[in-house]
Amino acid sequence: MATIKVTVWNEYRHEKTNPHVAEIYPEGIHGAIAGYLRTVDSLEVATAR
Repeated sequence: MATIKVTVWNEYRHEKTNPHVAEIYPEGIHGAIAGYLRTVDSLEVATAR
């Protein structure tokens, strides 16, 4: 199976301005999404910061 390159992008705005959101998503919501996608063998995942 071919590898699919995926970039997860987020403005990272709410994680920087809202302590509650930062507590839930310390790596940002994009980090949480990328973390899950990295469990898929056919994906090569990166995040844009």
